[in-house]
Amino acid sequence: LIVVAAFLFSTCKERDKVYGEVKFETIELTKSGLEIDPDTTKSYEADVRYYKLIEAPNYLEDSVNTQTKLFLSNWLSIPKSGNFDINELLLDDMRKFYKEVDELNDLECFTCRVKNLHVRADTLYQNNEIISITYGWYVYEGGAHGNHGKVCYNFKKSNGEKITYKNLVIDEVRLLQIAEKAFREQNGIADGEKIYDMFYFENETFSLNDNFCFTDDSLIFYYNPYEIAPYAAGLIELILPFKDLKGVVNFIDIK
Repeated sequence: LIVVAAFLFSTCKERDKVYGEVKFETIELTKSGLEIDPDTTKSYEADVRYYKLIEAPNYLEDSVNTQTKLFLSNWLSIPKSGNFDINELLLDDMRKFYKEVDELNDLECFTCRVKNLHVRADTLYQNNEIISITYGWYVYEGGAHGNHGKVCYNFKKSNGEKITYKNLVIDEVRLLQIAEKAFREQNGIADGEKIYDMFYFENETFSLNDNFCFTDDSLIFYYNPYEIAPYAAGLIELILPFKDLKGVVNFIDIK
């Protein structure tokens, strides 16, 4: 199933640079291990949905699609060059999983006979300068629980360069002041109370990471499970409204 996202675009591949909106399609595929093996003692379930940039300059398309391949390679064996067929990749992974399970004896790791993979194309934002993409993911491959998280990718439209924390920031001192104040408010931590009694930051110094995305009115940082808190704390989200960030970070639209 291919769902085309309704985004306008104002360029073609022949143009050197793009500043208007560009067009994406959402690729979505659901697979079940029952398709190739009805053995109910093992289970493989996967649904993968990701954004693919189309009808844009080659440099931008290559940058976004290459990052998507790197993201999916956390769980699937992706070819280093050329296009890939997500259906075939999932079938190959399924066959590999079943082969590994078949090599276990009856007493070995019953929970290892289950694999669930869910990749969700979560948010897509763009303005004249940037594209911002967010994915949510969950994977279970045996053990007490699965793992989950959210990952963000941001690109400059002018050259396809990936936007990092370093080239996001104009005034880091001010950004960290704003962010720590918001972090305290959003997590119920009083001004005089130590953040580090509840959350882990290296050297007990509040910090931001490279996992951020843009929305219509906010910059959002995500801390995944285990990053600054135990697994039970879940995904930690820090929302910083654009109105507080004028002159502090690049690439934002103040409306």
